[in-house]
Amino acid sequence: MSTHSSNRSKDARPFLERRGPFGLSFALLILFAFFFVMPSAFRAARLSLNKKENDIKDWLPSDFVETSELEWFSDHFAGESFVIATWPGCNEDDQRLTLLESKLRHECAAADPADGIDDPKLADDYRRAKQFGIDNGLLLAARSMDNWGGANEKWMQSADEKWHYITPDGRLYRWEEKANGLSLLARSIRRASGSYKLEGTYITAFGDQESDEIPNPFYNDPSIVCAPIFQTVETGVTLADKLAEEGGPLWPVDLTDQSRRAAVAKRRATERLTGSLFAPAVPADFAWTSSAFLAEIPVDRRDQVPDDFALQVEESLDEFAEEHFEGDREQLATASSELQTEAWYLVFDSAGVTPPPRQTCLLITLTDIAKDHLAQALGRGIMGGPRGRLLQLANDSGVQPASPPSMAPPPFDQPEVESIAGAPPLRLGGPPVDNVAIDEEGTVTLVRLVGYSVVVGFVLSYFCFGSLKIAMMVFVVGGSSAMLSMACVSWTNGSVDAILMSMPSLVYVLGLSGAIHVVNYYRDEVRQSGRSGAAGRALKHAFFPCSLAALTTAIGLGSLVTSNLTPINNFGFYAAIGVIATLAILFSYLPAALQTFIS
Repeated sequence: MSTHSSNRSKDARPFLERRGPFGLSFALLILFAFFFVMPSAFRAARLSLNKKENDIKDWLPSDFVETSELEWFSDHFAGESFVIATWPGCNEDDQRLTLLESKLRHECAAADPADGIDDPKLADDYRRAKQFGIDNGLLLAARSMDNWGGANEKWMQSADEKWHYITPDGRLYRWEEKANGLSLLARSIRRASGSYKLEGTYITAFGDQESDEIPNPFYNDPSIVCAPIFQTVETGVTLADKLAEEGGPLWPVDLTDQSRRAAVAKRRATERLTGSLFAPAVPADFAWTSSAFLAEIPVDRRDQVPDDFALQVEESLDEFAEEHFEGDREQLATASSELQTEAWYLVFDSAGVTPPPRQTCLLITLTDIAKDHLAQALGRGIMGGPRGRLLQLANDSGVQPASPPSMAPPPFDQPEVESIAGAPPLRLGGPPVDNVAIDEEGTVTLVRLVGYSVVVGFVLSYFCFGSLKIAMMVFVVGGSSAMLSMACVSWTNGSVDAILMSMPSLVYVLGLSGAIHVVNYYRDEVRQSGRSGAAGRALKHAFFPCSLAALTTAIGLGSLVTSNLTPINNFGFYAAIGVIATLAILFSYLPAALQTFIS
């Protein structure tokens, strides 16, 4: 009889206090299950953030006729993978333009890596290395990774996220170690103690491994072993030269003086490309005075300027104004660009001075692998990511690329430095640049929102409850809810865009709100009926209001799925899933944690 009463007494205990397998309480078993599943969700969330895809075309309504026409155009014509690069002073006289162009051409898909190499074996190695990089989709890792394993190695990563490294003797290895949290912790400890030894699977070798006197070229320049990022490279100068070559489309065949045909053809080509690859000849807000013309002539060409240059300028402008504006020279300032250009060249031709070189740019198209990994080509290297290859080569050519943005939220962020040691700042344009900028700004926004949300949420929770334990529990609910919402993106094979980057903060706040309600119900139950079973009773009280609040919020967010804008559609869909998933954490982890840790 006493045994039967004891069993009934055990069965009457609150569910979270009952003993399950191994003599552990169900509350503790729930916590074990929760912390066992969370690393998987964390990894899925990290994979989601690594799969950011922003396309400005996604902001075009899918049911617009213009959108379908644009898609048809994209399917039949190339033209969206181009990048425009320039900087102040970028013209045909700028050696930095020539240097950057040669570096980019060296890494183009069409370039022969063995060009200029006399040794047949070494030339074969160059071609084999390039083909290996293409076949395996190898991309250069961040330069900060160099010598990470202590073997003076340089790193590359394949398109399927497998790591490779090349040693100073030209041997290429594939790194086989795991990249999970425990392995990372163990490696960090071994590296800190100096006992870590880099090991990998030998793949192949390039160059001469026996010579210690001649540096291995494949180690010195690992880009040779990587897939090319740039498809083609042109400058305004090279394209103008092609258009203006003898017999070309713009070569004059009229009565133009034979000695001036090359100059006329070059000028025609430059004008044809003005607005796309060349800046206008006349600077904005030009004063149209002799001193203004003199100021535009480069210093190294000042010896061409005649003594009566000022007089010749005035006479040329007066003659032009008489012909086109009835003598009113003031109208030059508001004249069309064609008339201004004509007057510009008239002045310099009359004075026998070579016109100042025009501002130009580089036109770069990207390969397919670069389109899929835009950060490798154009990224600023945020969050430890690699610096874009174009930015690296520009920096090596004496042009200052944009620095990584400050991840600290305002007012603690640092302003970007445009120029260092007088190097002109690099300016980039084109659809891929827009997409990368959206990716990066989305990441910066996420980090700043998460930082503020974590600090403010934790501080308010501690201030309201006066308990560090409860504040930590509330924070875990909000943080794991936000992480679970991002994990859903990876589990459904979705992609993250700039708008979706703001979803974790939203779900985090909603998770905090629900957790605070449950904790308040728990405190009321403790005051009214004691601590035993208070977590379960609080859950019963909170189940309906919290479920109803989450459901109505999810319905509201889910209504965004009807939007014909892809980013808004994705945000509504995944935010609704995240809000509902929050309930699973709220009704499992939090009651179990209150039961286990609050005594």
